[in-house]
Amino acid sequence: MSGFRVAIDIGGTFTDVVLIDQETDERWTGKVLSTPHDPSVGFFAALDVALRDAGFDIAACRSVLHATTVATNAVITRTGGPAALIATEGFRDVLEIARQIRHELYDLRTTKPVPLVPRPWALEVRERMRYDGTVLIALDEDSVRAVAERLRGSGIRSVAVCLLHAYVNPAHERRVAEILREEVPDIGISLSSVIAPEIREYPRASTTVADAYVGPVVRAYIASIESGLHDRGTDAGLWLMKSNGGLATAAAALERPVEIIESGPAAGLAAAGYYAALVASRDVVTFDMGGTTAKIGMIEAGEARQTSSWEIASGTGSGSSVAHASGLPILGSVMDLVEIGAGGGSIAWIDAGGILRVGPRSAGADPGPACYAHGGSEPTVTDANVFLGRIGAASIAGGRLRLDRDAAGRAIGSIADRLAASPLDAAVAIIDVADSAMVQATRLMTVRRGLDPADFDLIAFGGAGPLHACRQATALGFRSVIVPPDAGVLSAFGLLASAARVDHRAAFRRHLDAVTPDEVDASLARLEAEAISRLPPEARDGELRRERGADVRYVGQSWDVRVPIAAGPLDAGAVARLRADFDAMHERAYGYAAVDAPVETVHLAVSISAPRPMWTDDRAGSAVGAAEVDREAVPPAHRLAYVDREVGLADIPVYDLARLLQGDRLAGPALIDGADSTTFVARGFECRVGPSRVLHLVAR
Repeated sequence: MSGFRVAIDIGGTFTDVVLIDQETDERWTGKVLSTPHDPSVGFFAALDVALRDAGFDIAACRSVLHATTVATNAVITRTGGPAALIATEGFRDVLEIARQIRHELYDLRTTKPVPLVPRPWALEVRERMRYDGTVLIALDEDSVRAVAERLRGSGIRSVAVCLLHAYVNPAHERRVAEILREEVPDIGISLSSVIAPEIREYPRASTTVADAYVGPVVRAYIASIESGLHDRGTDAGLWLMKSNGGLATAAAALERPVEIIESGPAAGLAAAGYYAALVASRDVVTFDMGGTTAKIGMIEAGEARQTSSWEIASGTGSGSSVAHASGLPILGSVMDLVEIGAGGGSIAWIDAGGILRVGPRSAGADPGPACYAHGGSEPTVTDANVFLGRIGAASIAGGRLRLDRDAAGRAIGSIADRLAASPLDAAVAIIDVADSAMVQATRLMTVRRGLDPADFDLIAFGGAGPLHACRQATALGFRSVIVPPDAGVLSAFGLLASAARVDHRAAFRRHLDAVTPDEVDASLARLEAEAISRLPPEARDGELRRERGADVRYVGQSWDVRVPIAAGPLDAGAVARLRADFDAMHERAYGYAAVDAPVETVHLAVSISAPRPMWTDDRAGSAVGAAEVDREAVPPAHRLAYVDREVGLADIPVYDLARLLQGDRLAGPALIDGADSTTFVARGFECRVGPSRVLHLVAR
């Protein structure tokens, strides 16, 4: 059936859209300013741009794919809920007690993250389950009805139910939910035995509370998007990107809103994985620099690295850069990212000691950088790039947003005066500070994990990533830089390159020497069946992709390691191989293996993916830079731009990405202007144009 699919990614500064004709694979892209007061306004503005440019009628839409920060923002800005917690009698303070870990060990005034549920709304019911799932105290249903009475008319919109050891036996939680639906039917309910059936009481409660807290906001937002699509003349299915890099229908996302908290960043890794395969690179570090943040991820052996626990709403960063215990813990699969507040819109400022800083505060979309001429006056990284000539007047949003270099100069001048420096030197200093922060973030993902960047390619995308990628490659020694076409809207494209996916994990705490292959097989089969049941029927057409694993640790440890388990029935040697694989992985991660120490499993985990992404082609696997010809590209223009400290300002060639052909090569310093981003080819780098106009930059 002919028609089109459209993907829309809402970021802190821009809302990006990619539309693909299903019949011809022709692609249209667009970028509009985000609308923080109501993200759906930017969503439909981006959709209108794509429809107008492509000449499609909305009735031909087959599916709408969406990555959103609405759940993330609800937690960070504390605009979700209001929610309540129902806990086992005696355990109402699980959120307040949190953990004994201090994220600032020597700061006597350090504080724990503030719970999403205030203590007066942490409620108790009488019941008690033993660690093995047997009942110690039967559920007192009158205590549940008393809680329901308190909730009635209170304004509480959702409830998180987290009872002791419900991950082993969920019967009491299920009965609590039944009573609440009878007594207060309008309140949303999140059960820990559904959302996070895992050990560790506080992270399980925190995750369930987060689900309940963002639920009302997510439900209202999805309803507004679906209503708007219907009013425009389409009932095309709405799909949401999840934190694990997989897609879910809107209905599935509403069942577990916590799973879309990291929706936006995950889409970028999916797109990077597509282009890594296209140019036959299996080991890449991803560098996504947008308007608000820079995000560093990793793809090893063709697979995006994930983690099964993470933190949000921390004052020390996001993703892997978070100081442990500084944020609210979330259990569940998420793309492993280091995220820092160093995007194009990050504001430069002078601290009390007279030192130049950049970020984490951002100019965002409203008012935006000074060069947008929308009322912003503070200097940003984008203003510095515009002032230095690295971004042309029409290099943002396909030329729809005209840039004001004079306004950028005035903003830079305010910093220059305080530094007693020239505006040029101040702009260079802003770029240097931002680059240094991003190099440190990339070092967290590579060097500090014992990985050599020389073994990886760097894929740069986002509106600002290709401008700063050569600095990353030079500082850390990446073997090359890869810039995909449409780099500025790549996260939106990543939605189209993704497939429906369900990750499911459950407690399985056993001493490894007491585990049998049959027991593991039976438990994994049950988890797989539950995961498959959560896939929409339309995503089950074909051979599903299955991944299995176990979280394993030395007895007495508080952390574990995810060890893959091969597909198919396990044989008699499976348990011994699991132990050997765990020792090897532990040694790689932590530098030692206690081969004589007892080992235990903590959880079993499965991942089930649809056979195909939303959009596919057959070009993956071609060689990097493969070309029938090898010719020197001829620049159509030149521009006065800053090169480096040795050269300063110079008249350098400017290439139009749309006119470059596979096989073209050019030497830095040079600029390559695309519709939604600019690539800076630094001095000492050579760029070759590969398949689909993928740029491949290598230091000479």
